[in-house]
Amino acid sequence: MDTIYIAIEPNLLKNQLIDINKKLESKVEEKTLELKSILDSQESLIVVGDENGLYNANQPFLNFFNIKSIEEFNKNNLSIQDNFIKRKKYFHTSNPETWIEQIENLKEIDRIVLMENQYKQERVFKINIKTFIYDTEHFVISLTDITTLQLHANMLEYQATHDNLTQLYNRQKLNEEFDKEIFRYKRYKRQFGLIMFDIDDFKSINDTYGHDIGDIVLQEISNVLLQITRKTDVVSRWGGEEFMILLPETSLENTVITADLIRKKIKDIKFDKIKRPITISLGVDIFDDINNTKDNIIKNVDLALYKAKRNGKNRIEIYEKE
Repeated sequence: MDTIYIAIEPNLLKNQLIDINKKLESKVEEKTLELKSILDSQESLIVVGDENGLYNANQPFLNFFNIKSIEEFNKNNLSIQDNFIKRKKYFHTSNPETWIEQIENLKEIDRIVLMENQYKQERVFKINIKTFIYDTEHFVISLTDITTLQLHANMLEYQATHDNLTQLYNRQKLNEEFDKEIFRYKRYKRQFGLIMFDIDDFKSINDTYGHDIGDIVLQEISNVLLQITRKTDVVSRWGGEEFMILLPETSLENTVITADLIRKKIKDIKFDKIKRPITISLGVDIFDDINNTKDNIIKNVDLALYKAKRNGKNRIEIYEKE
C-alpha cells in the first residue's frame, strides 16, 4: 500500500496544483473584470500606460474618441497629448517624451487641457497622473470633464468685469487695464490715449421717454463703440451715462481722430421714439511724462469733457497742459 501511495502522490499533488491554479486564474479574471467594470463606470476618461505607450483604457475613453480598443488609438496617435488643442490658458506641448513630467510639475490649477471629441466638440479636462512601479514604471492618466465648471467660471469672470446693461467693460476692469498700460509706458515709453464722454442732456431723455428708452440709448451707443474701436482698445461704461475708452499705443492726434469718429457715429444713430439726434461731449488726453499718474489723466479728461459741455456740447476738447 505504501508503494502504491508513493506512486500516486505526485499525480495527486499535480492535480491539486492544477486545481489551485485554475481557482487563482478564475479569481484573477473575476477581479480583473470587477476592476474593468469599476473603471468603465467612471465618468472620467482613464488610460494606463508605460514607457512603451498606452495599453489599457476604460470605456468612456474609447467612447470619447469613437474607437473600439486602445490598440486602435495607438495606431493613430503617438501619444495622448497629440490630442491636446493648443490654446491660451490650456496645457500643450510638442514634446511627447516629457509631457507627463511637465504636467506633474504644474500646479493643480494649471493642469487643464482642451480636447475635441468624436462630434468635433471642444471639451475641457482636468488631468491627473499617478505613477506606480511594477517591474517598470507605469502611469494612470485620468481626465475629468470640467467643461460645465469652466463655462460657469468664465461666466462669473465675465460678470465681474463687464457692465450688465451695456456689456462693455466696467470701471474695475478699466482700472486693471489702466495699471497694465501705465506699467508698459514706464518700461517702454509707449503713449496711450484716453477718451471720456457722456451723453448730452441724458436726464431729459429719461424724463421725456422713460428709463427703458434711456437704457436702449446706452445699449445702442455701446454697440457703436464696439464696432468702431480696435480690439486692443478698452471700452468701458464709467458710470451712468459716462463712458471711458483707453487706447493703447496711440498718439494724441489719433486719439482725437477716434473721438471725432465716435461723436459722428453716435449722432447718426436713429431712434424710433426719439425725435432728435443723440449727441455726446468728449474730453481727450494722453498719458505721458507730464500726465504720469492714473488719477492725473482721468482728472484731465474729466475737465476737458466739462469744457466741451460749457462750449456748446456735441464737441471734443483736448486737455490743455499748463
